[in-house]
Amino acid sequence: MPTDYTSTYEAIAAWHGQDERRRRSPEADYGINGSDGQTAQVYRVGYLTDTGEVFAVGLMPPVAPVEVLGGVVEQEGHMTFDPGLPRIKQSRTLDAVLEGWIEQCGLRVNGLQWIRERISRGP
Repeated sequence: MPTDYTSTYEAIAAWHGQDERRRRSPEADYGINGSDGQTAQVYRVGYLTDTGEVFAVGLMPPVAPVEVLGGVVEQEGHMTFDPGLPRIKQSRTLDAVLEGWIEQCGLRVNGLQWIRERISRGP
């Protein structure tokens, strides 16, 4: 894990550049989840299986920011992301944590906030 870890990046290339596993990891897609409620940016949420990170990436160029929302912990004490970020224990699947995201988010304003709140509730 990089020592200069941050939870936000200006672009996906910068985020991938911090950890090579991100570039090659299989990804579970949680679709387009609306805006952040503050800008016109629209976000797609995904999960990288190799790092355990749940992330949101902006889809509207020229700026496409990345925000790491949290991560899935494989086992107690083993983490591949910033320990200050919300954690989801593997026993409580990400699918269960985000249950209802299709109905709640869609393309509505501030759909990303709903995702953030669900993840920050923790296990």
